Amino acid sequence: MKAALIVIGGVIVLAAALGSGLLRRDLTRERDAIAAQWTGVTAALDGRAELAPRLVEAVKGDARIEAAAIALVTESGEALLRARTPRDRIEANNRLDSALAGLLAAAGHLPRVAGNESFPLVRDDLAAADYRIAEARRKYNEAVQRYNTDIELFPGNIVAWLSGLKRNDAYFRAE
Repeated sequence: MKAALIVIGGVIVLAAALGSGLLRRDLTRERDAIAAQWTGVTAALDGRAELAPRLVEAVKGDARIEAAAIALVTESGEALLRARTPRDRIEANNRLDSALAGLLAAAGHLPRVAGNESFPLVRDDLAAADYRIAEARRKYNEAVQRYNTDIELFPGNIVAWLSGLKRNDAYFRAE
């Protein structure tokens, strides 16, 4: 009887160790998936930031476009390309969003700019880039949510605590 209890206890301990090892592996994969999804976000953001000079070229030459608006788009695009951390990239992207919206709004109603053949092309490329960013943002946020949920629920919370895995609060919210 005593030997049977020892064997049963050993099987339970072995099963728990195996289960926690598998769970740790899954949590690590989820954490790595966040980094992989962020790579997609970075590529989409960089693609749009690289369109900023094309927009500036398309609207230059019309005296009614403020130099400050053009400078803001240029500086915001460069800042986004220089940013390294997710938080810095998100903040730089939000500044570029505002700058692009302001310049597009100002330029879209001007006959000389609207008649420029490159302006509608750049505007369409920016719309496509915005779609790619939204899609990459959605996938990234889903990966972050999945990971955070799994490390907050039992038994993942215990394995995460023992493994030193922390919650990721770097969601990418559109502003």
